[in-house]
Amino acid sequence: MKRLVLLLGVAFSLVAGPSVAYGYQRDQLTDGTPQRVKEEVKRLADTKGASLGKEIEKYQRKIQKELNEYKKRLKHLQAKGENMSDQVKREVKKEISELEKKMDMVEQKLKSMKSEIDTAMNSVRDGYQKIADRFK
Repeated sequence: MKRLVLLLGVAFSLVAGPSVAYGYQRDQLTDGTPQRVKEEVKRLADTKGASLGKEIEKYQRKIQKELNEYKKRLKHLQAKGENMSDQVKREVKKEISELEKKMDMVEQKLKSMKSEIDTAMNSVRDGYQKIADRFK
């Protein structure tokens, strides 16, 4: 729920940000036609959306890379554990199982986060289109 609120906040800032920035630039424009306004708002929204998308993808790749590294390390530890007593092996196996569940949960959250962001961005695009349609 907190993530959704955060995503909606980001979506709002993407919608509000271009309009605020446009308000500043509009004072500097000599051609304030509806078509010019529509083009400028679209350009600003596309720029902010692309930048945000790149940052999110960069973060997701970073987390996935870190998870993959821990998986490799865990396999290495499992191989080392073959020389341990049976009781220690059972304990380690249980701990590994718990850790793998946590890693799976992180991967699921990454996928979920992408889905939520895609939904929020679609909302932003729809909101933009609704505004742009007023200038037609």
